[in-house]
Amino acid sequence: MNIADKKFLFVGNSLLTMLNFRGHVIKDFSSLGFEVFVLAPFDTDLVKIKNVHFINLDSMRNSFSPTNFISNVIKLRGFIKKLNKSNLFIFSYSPFVILISLLAIFRIRCSFYPFFIGLGELFLYKRYKFIRQFLGYIIDFSPSLKKVICLNAADKIVLSKYIKSKSIIILDGEGLSPESYKFIKHTNFSRLRFVLISRPRIEKGVLIFLNAVKILREQIPDLNADFIIYGFDVSATNSNLPKNFFLDCNSLNIRIGGYFKKLSDQIQCRDVLVLPSFREGMSRVCMEMREYGVPVIGSNVPGINDIIIVGYSGLLVEDITPISFAKAMKNFYLMSFYDFAQIRKKTFFSERKYKTDKQVFLFYRELTGI
Repeated sequence: MNIADKKFLFVGNSLLTMLNFRGHVIKDFSSLGFEVFVLAPFDTDLVKIKNVHFINLDSMRNSFSPTNFISNVIKLRGFIKKLNKSNLFIFSYSPFVILISLLAIFRIRCSFYPFFIGLGELFLYKRYKFIRQFLGYIIDFSPSLKKVICLNAADKIVLSKYIKSKSIIILDGEGLSPESYKFIKHTNFSRLRFVLISRPRIEKGVLIFLNAVKILREQIPDLNADFIIYGFDVSATNSNLPKNFFLDCNSLNIRIGGYFKKLSDQIQCRDVLVLPSFREGMSRVCMEMREYGVPVIGSNVPGINDIIIVGYSGLLVEDITPISFAKAMKNFYLMSFYDFAQIRKKTFFSERKYKTDKQVFLFYRELTGI
């Protein structure tokens, strides 16, 4: 293995996301002596890692703008040209970043791997149909691209409609270190908490959660439970929630917990994760809750139903509506302490249907032949 002339380039639209989800891969490559570059907007404090260079590409977060889109293509192409292209491995995450990267490497010989970590808005809305078709076309005809990676089988089916000549493989999650998680032991804490961990986006089911709480409070006037949202606060950016959202949360006594780098300190033994998302790549938070022994009430959609085992690690809700989620939450609320403790044990010992961090790094090594 010749380390000196091989370089790795990770491109994304959030440095925070890159470090949270792919930090272990970045560190593993750098620990082997490889030079690693990470291009993304600086939305978190930099972590110093040997052999890793962080490059601020702040406009990547605004790639929906045509001006920023073209600017990002030019900037990325210029950066790639400075590197040793024949021994460069490029990993791009999320559809729009993949599209930017594909145009940036036009007629440049390198090894390019697109990771569809979640199909998101590009594949959810009809107005992006042309872009989906265009993306599939240039993927098929890119000589630098050998394989396409997605996180679940359902996404592979969707991608197959647009990508015809390239191999599409499934990663099954982006890696989790089981050693970093421990089963949260039982305490005398008897008050049930329903927790949502999310970005401030409607498609993540944030409004479904709010309205489900409203229904529960109407059905059970003396409701003895807590409701909390982690992941953002009133200063949240990139939000498409209604302006009165935080006022509504206050009136329903839903606490906005904000963002924590170490969320494990906030998780308790009587927590239930509520995840009314309309689509996921491979839900990281579901994986984490399984490792803690926290049951999940989640939408029966790809990326959640790939992880949750009904009757063992939680419930899957067919209709993504406040009424359906309120009903599922009520089932947990009426559950005895003993039954709840049993389902927590089932959750913790349920089958792990996703790759650990070590398995993910092996996946990257096999992918690149390192």
